[in-house]
Amino acid sequence: MTQKEYLNQYRAIDKEIDALLDEQKRLRSIAEKSGASSIIDGTAKSPKNDNSAPFERIVDKIIEIENEINQKIDLKLNLQKEINASIERVDDDTLRTLLRYRYLCGMTFEQVAVRMNYSYMHTCRLHGRALAKIEGARND
Repeated sequence: MTQKEYLNQYRAIDKEIDALLDEQKRLRSIAEKSGASSIIDGTAKSPKNDNSAPFERIVDKIIEIENEINQKIDLKLNLQKEINASIERVDDDTLRTLLRYRYLCGMTFEQVAVRMNYSYMHTCRLHGRALAKIEGARND
C-alpha cells in the first residue's frame, strides 16, 4: 500500500459512513411513511398481522446499518490515531500541518494552499516531500 493509499483510508471511511447515514435516513423516511416510525423509536410494537413482515424488515435493516455505522466509526477513530502518530513522527511542522489538512481534514490541495498561504504548485511540492517523510516515519 502506498503512503497516499494509507492516508486516504481515513477519508474513504468517512465517505462510507456518510453513505450509510444517507441510507439510514432513507429507510427511516420509508418507515415514517409506512407507519413504522413508532416501531423504530420504541414507542410501539410491530403489528401482529400478516403485514408486519415489511415493518420488521425495515427495522432490522435500520438496526443493521446502525451497527455498521458504529463499526466504521470505531475503525475511523483507530485509523485517525494511527495516522496522527505517523504524522507526528514527521520532523517538519509545515509538512505535518499540510498532511493534517490534506488527509485528516479532507482539504483539497487548493484549500491547503490558501490556508497555508502557499501557491498550489509549492503545496504540491511540499506534499511530495511530506509523503517521503511519512514513509520514512512509518518504516522506522
